[in-house]
This record gives sequence, structure tokens and C-alpha cells, in this order.
Amino acid sequence: MEVFAMTEHMPRDEEDLYPEELEINTTAAGLLQLFDDYYAEAVRLRRAYASQIKLLVGFETDWIRPSSLKLTEDLLNKYQFDLFVGSIHHVRTVPIDFDQPKYEEARRVTGGTDEKLFEAYFDEQYGMLQALKPPVVGHFDLIRLKSDDPERSFKQWAG
Repeated sequence: MEVFAMTEHMPRDEEDLYPEELEINTTAAGLLQLFDDYYAEAVRLRRAYASQIKLLVGFETDWIRPSSLKLTEDLLNKYQFDLFVGSIHHVRTVPIDFDQPKYEEARRVTGGTDEKLFEAYFDEQYGMLQALKPPVVGHFDLIRLKSDDPERSFKQWAG
């Protein structure tokens, strides 16, 4: 390898903490501190190994709700990144890749079918792409992960 990119998920709002984070009393401020620590270590590693490998430092977005835009902009203004990855892990603020019950909840809130959920996912993906214009898009088809038929063709649905 000549180039390696390091990315960490961006901090999230308090209302978007995952159940296991709440169990150990994680806070939004704690996620921000963890991210600050990640950035400092990533930059240290980039300097330490500069003669051996090009290390790119970046982050992965969590596009969840309107406040995700400000959280992303704040990170881009605070640090100098080589790249960032635009990603969606939630639909209508419900995680789609956490576990099957959360996926089913997301399906319910979008109309009760995978077709409606996929439409909502790609609509939110499009909104993220327009707002952030990320240089890299992460797991564009993550919505497949917990679906009833992960190998299905998107072409079967008009929407």
C-alpha cells in the first residue's frame, strides 16, 4: 500500500446515541472528545509514518437530521481533512444497520415496505449529496443490509 485513508464516524447529537452508548453513559460531548482524540492521533500517525506511507485523515458523516449539516460543517471548519465520506445510516432518524428491530421500525415509519424504505433512504441520500457534495460516498446501498432480499435489483421498483 502506498496510500491509506483513516476515517472515524463524526459525533452525533444526544438524541441519536445508540443503546449501547447510553448503557455506558456516553454523551454527545463524549463523542466529540473521542473524535478530537481520533483526529490528534491520526495526525500524529500521519507525521510519524510520512516516510513510509501516505496517510489521509478524514471522517465519515452520519446524515441523520437537519442538524447533521451543522455538525459536519463544524468539523470541516475545525480541522483540516484530506477527505470526508458522505454516508447515511438512518432513515427518518431511525438506524437502519444497527439491528433487525430498528430496521423494521424504519420500514414502519416510511410506509411499511422495503420499497418505501428504500425510496426514503435514497431521497435522504440525495439530500445529503446536494448539501455536502462529499468527495467520497460511503456504502451507497447500505439499505440492503437488513432488507428481506439484500440481492434484489432496485430496478424492480418505479420509485
